[in-house]
Amino acid sequence: ILKNYYKSPQAQKDRNKFCIISLLEDFDTKATEKRFKHSDGKSYGKGTLVAYRNLKAHLIAFEDENGKIKPQNVDYNLYQDLLFHFNEAGHNLNTQGKMIKNIKAFLAKLNTHYNIEFKNYKKKLWIQPKEKSLSTYFTKAELYKLLEADLSELDNSKTKERVRDIFVFNALTCGMRISDLKRFNDFEISKEKQDDEVYNVFTFNQYKTGGEVYAPISSLAQKIYDKYNGDFTLPTEQKCNEYLKEIAEHCGFTKLIQIKEKGKVVKEAIRFELITNHTARRSFCTNAYQDGLDTMLIMAISGHD
Repeated sequence: ILKNYYKSPQAQKDRNKFCIISLLEDFDTKATEKRFKHSDGKSYGKGTLVAYRNLKAHLIAFEDENGKIKPQNVDYNLYQDLLFHFNEAGHNLNTQGKMIKNIKAFLAKLNTHYNIEFKNYKKKLWIQPKEKSLSTYFTKAELYKLLEADLSELDNSKTKERVRDIFVFNALTCGMRISDLKRFNDFEISKEKQDDEVYNVFTFNQYKTGGEVYAPISSLAQKIYDKYNGDFTLPTEQKCNEYLKEIAEHCGFTKLIQIKEKGKVVKEAIRFELITNHTARRSFCTNAYQDGLDTMLIMAISGHD
């Protein structure tokens, strides 16, 4: 029946009506209104919707140059055309990979929510491009060094001290994404008791995925929390990243980091140049793993999917 329908005039008419931009907009509306949900009943996270809104802008640009995407044309040739377009637009391989990942995910949602099939689409052939990227993290000892550093010589030292302290708090607790850290003042803080010891925990639903995170506050992290009375108001993400680099350089994190392929240096940077808000997330996860925490527990605390 499906084969006969696919060859029918009605099917051709339906395919001609297909507009991936309109479908992205319709999905956004229905997911925002919680009419569309995951198969387990959970709502789509705000981060997913933001990713699809960004994807819509890229696909509009692609269609302006290459014509409308039709279901019968969703194949390996389209995949190659998309990569060529993304590359010409100046996106690096990792960014291209994220866009391909989002397109594949949305194609699956079109099948789930709209019963749209892509006869020529072979998911396994749509490989996400990626390249090795320079990154770093802080060990616990380095986090303590960072926290104890005297920043009084730096311009705007009080603001930079605040950015540094909240960064360390994040690295010691659960490694929140910046989209969640910026909402910290709205999180629920409660007390828990274990082995006659009372400590605070905070819970929140992630901006990106909507998943719930439960994170204990260690004694050192509690001192940082108390220092600011729980007010973690921060400058913009860009300004925080700028300050963190300056602070890391001031603290002497100046080792040269390199990526080599076949004995040849293909990428290099001084360590402090790599420090961003995301380094706190990487630091938490790496330190927790090295401390022997169960991987699934780390994923639950840090809110990884």
